[in-house]
Amino acid sequence: MGATVTPSPTASDTPTATCTPSPTPSRTPTATRTPSVVPSHTPTRTATAADTPTATPTARIPDSICLSEFLPAPGAAVDWDGDGHADYLDEWIELYNNLEHDVDLVGWALDDVLGGGERAHVFPEGSVLRAGEYRAFYRRDTRLALNNTGDAVHLLAPDGTVVEAAVYHTTAPDVAHSRRRPCSGPWRMNWQPTPGKVNTIVPWQAGGGSGWTTHLPIAWR
Repeated sequence: MGATVTPSPTASDTPTATCTPSPTPSRTPTATRTPSVVPSHTPTRTATAADTPTATPTARIPDSICLSEFLPAPGAAVDWDGDGHADYLDEWIELYNNLEHDVDLVGWALDDVLGGGERAHVFPEGSVLRAGEYRAFYRRDTRLALNNTGDAVHLLAPDGTVVEAAVYHTTAPDVAHSRRRPCSGPWRMNWQPTPGKVNTIVPWQAGGGSGWTTHLPIAWR
């Protein structure tokens, strides 16, 4: 009867070896997620290329915006700005747009003496100069005081570059300094003042005087 009990322990030890294959390295494909990072970086570099055109300043075509006429010494006979008073606020500086399209003057500036004198007048948003337009800017708006004994008028681009400068050494009441041709030609002091209009070749005798034929020295841009 005792011989039948011995075979049972040998069969119970063999199944323990079947547990070792369980740590299968099937989760190693997690490394395949690294390529997904590469496409996310490539589109960001296209934004830097799109920003480069903004570095180029607004193109200034020669003779596009220019000084056309100015009146430094208003007298007591003409109310140039139409506010009902003929006084010192009637001084004006005229600009001309020689282009076939409108130009926003935002950032452009008018000044008398660079680095001194009055503070420059910087044009605000919405200061549009229409194509082919002459426009006078009066002292009541610009706060620029042009000296009667001689001064300068400067037109500055938004980047601070002096586009044009006119220097005068003498003047007289209600006498304008006029450009002979739009954006070119000598300056005259014997033409009829025409703020906001094309310069007119009409001899002007302010206050019954004999008129002026002096040409102004001009500093070209």
